[in-house]
Amino acid sequence: MSDPSTRSAKPFWNRLIQPAAAIREVDQRRQAALLSAFLLVLIVLAVVVEAATIALIDWSVPYTGYRQTVVMVGLLMIVYVVSRSRHFRMAAALTVAISSLFVFLSGLAQPEGILGGFLDFLILPLWFASLYFGAWELIGLLSLELAGLLIVPWLAPQISLNFILIGPFSFVVVMAAVLLLLAHQRDLLERDRQTELAEKELQYRTLVEQIPAITYLRAASPDSPTGFASRYLSPQFEAWLGYSIADQARHPGLWRDIVHPDDR
Repeated sequence: MSDPSTRSAKPFWNRLIQPAAAIREVDQRRQAALLSAFLLVLIVLAVVVEAATIALIDWSVPYTGYRQTVVMVGLLMIVYVVSRSRHFRMAAALTVAISSLFVFLSGLAQPEGILGGFLDFLILPLWFASLYFGAWELIGLLSLELAGLLIVPWLAPQISLNFILIGPFSFVVVMAAVLLLLAHQRDLLERDRQTELAEKELQYRTLVEQIPAITYLRAASPDSPTGFASRYLSPQFEAWLGYSIADQARHPGLWRDIVHPDDR
């Protein structure tokens, strides 16, 4: 038996990540929901980690990292609002840009963190970008991150170029190569899936257009005066009833109008 608190929390969480109604495609709605969820988790983790850092840090050493965290959380909250609209892809791009800049700026503000491997977190924006963008966009982001890494020693003299090349630079290159390989394989699988779906749709369409019956598909739609929206109507509709499919699209109630009143 499920916990009542869990049952009440799930609808609340679903409302927080529910995509905009303007997004119709199932895969795009799933991506938009994932983006909203990712942003909320990232915001909460940033607040928790920063609070723990402030509570445990040795304040004899100057610490200003909380400033970058406050700015990042504020920006991510704005991006979260954008992710709830139909512009979720723009929100995904902003998430990648903000998270990348946060890693660089936080590392430069506290160079000792770079020595502890903080710049390795640059792989996270790359991973996230691989979920929403193609290989060329991923390569572009990788190029910008690598260029930024090479500039770090000039902005933070205590960090040597050798340390950057041996540490975060090589780590990001290796992990990015893995991500690119996985993204390419994912694209190939998606292409194969789309081809298979197209072949099955052609087979189904060929079948229903040859049987002696009118075949149609409808889906519930609150925007339609009949409460349903037409998804497919076989050509037999025109041949048998004398009305075009365009007539049916313009007049959703045509089905009811052409049926004799005694048969309705």
